[in-house]
Amino acid sequence: MKREELVLIDRSKRIAMIGVLIVHIGYVIFCSLDYTRNLKAENIVFGMGVNCFYQLLITAISVIFFRDFLEESFYKLRESSLGKNIAKVATGFLIVLAINFALYTVQYVVGSLGANSTNQQNIMEYIQYFPFLMFVLDVFFGPFTEEVIYRGIIFRVFYDKGGILSLIISSVLFGAVHIFSSIGNIDSESLILSLLVYIIAGVSLGIIYLKYKNIWINVAVHSLWNFMGTGIALLKVVSGS
Repeated sequence: MKREELVLIDRSKRIAMIGVLIVHIGYVIFCSLDYTRNLKAENIVFGMGVNCFYQLLITAISVIFFRDFLEESFYKLRESSLGKNIAKVATGFLIVLAINFALYTVQYVVGSLGANSTNQQNIMEYIQYFPFLMFVLDVFFGPFTEEVIYRGIIFRVFYDKGGILSLIISSVLFGAVHIFSSIGNIDSESLILSLLVYIIAGVSLGIIYLKYKNIWINVAVHSLWNFMGTGIALLKVVSGS
């Protein structure tokens, strides 16, 4: 049986890849500025508007410049039956769930759950004011853009040096970016715990990418994970807890 190869973004798209990374890093830094935080505190519509613009911009760039990569990945997906693809997504979701459950169990046992990261606090706040829009962004756009950036681009950049190295670097960057806005806003212990949680999430998704070698499987698993988290947050908002 022929070993399935990992579908990669062509190196000729390096300018587009650099462009996406610049937009991504710029967005993260911009959202972490005191000026931006103050604007959002005064008008939450501003913060949501920036979020929407960023997600739509990254999605548009990805669809336009990485179309070959996305289409080839989709055609590879169609080579397997619907049942097999569902099984892959379900297995991937269970991998993410099991790894994160083990991590949270350890944190609970040692009594160090820590405070929510600024990223999580923002999500909860946006859900209160824009529940439907935030659900769409968090379950559909977010997983797509993050998988393209971290598995499609960053993973690809280091893949020639080895899959494990790609896994480590993409996971550490995934974690660092997610807690960047928390620096100075939560205590050191909570910051480290949040970083660990996001790195582990990145490792989980990286393992799935290495296992199934298809960005769309990752997007589906990531969407399911966000669906669960956003669903719980929505229930909290609705119940008033």
